[in-house]
Amino acid sequence: MKQKICSLILLSCLLGLLLQMPFFEAQTAEAKAATLYAPNYWNAYADYGDELEYTSECFDDIYALFVQYGSNYQWIGNFQNFDNPNVYFNNIYYAENNYEEIAVLSKGHIAPQGGGSYSLVVKDTNPMYLGHANDIDISFTTKGNTNFAWIWHCATAMDYPGVVVAYWGPVFFRTSMPFAWTGNVGLNRNSVYHYYCTNFDQVFLGFIYYSPQFRDTTNYGNHDYGEFIVSVFTYMLEDGYSIDDALNAASYDVLGTCYGSSTLHQGQYRGGQNQNMPVKWSYMQIYGNLDTGVL
Repeated sequence: MKQKICSLILLSCLLGLLLQMPFFEAQTAEAKAATLYAPNYWNAYADYGDELEYTSECFDDIYALFVQYGSNYQWIGNFQNFDNPNVYFNNIYYAENNYEEIAVLSKGHIAPQGGGSYSLVVKDTNPMYLGHANDIDISFTTKGNTNFAWIWHCATAMDYPGVVVAYWGPVFFRTSMPFAWTGNVGLNRNSVYHYYCTNFDQVFLGFIYYSPQFRDTTNYGNHDYGEFIVSVFTYMLEDGYSIDDALNAASYDVLGTCYGSSTLHQGQYRGGQNQNMPVKWSYMQIYGNLDTGVL
């Protein structure tokens, strides 16, 4: 009897201690998040005079589409004119740790790093601050929850599946922007087209050499590539199209032909605005599942 009373007292004390401890609610992944990034770096060799302002207009239009039609998105971030790479890292970390599926759009410039690595350039236009968010650092932060990534910077598709390099002394990591965002090295190449067909539920869109600026003309009517990307997201969000169908529909509207026959897919010589940078055969390349969209 005495032993039973002691046990009850002990249990009562333990319960009392538990009630005094702070209660931490278990974090569960929610459905979807979307993050839009437009750093403030303007490059006189590549950009038109109002490229940053026009990019902001296009991003605002895309953000409005997510807000209006992306009812299954619990969080939508629209980050513009920033000069600190932590804008990428902090928001990637938040999204990857709180949401099951993430859509990412980033537009800007890029710089080569050592070991085949590429860096998204985020620079203050003064310049008062210089910053980089490279593929290896991005891969530290992602967890494979990004199922849609359109990284409209130059050369973002040139290093896949990347190479393993020494980074931070004896620690080794993999380069590659597609790997950094998706965490996936298993996308198999279809040599007929500039994209990869797989069964994975992920898609990455990037560029071989130069990406066109949003103010660049598509050589069809008075249309430009800013109109093109807004049109693609309109078809995906308003009409529920896959990226494959949205690219084709927007290409007919803005490029004057299907995506597969367009110069964006087939390629053309580019060298920055007025061809004042080294000219390279450039095109958009897609890795992953073209049946993927953003809804």
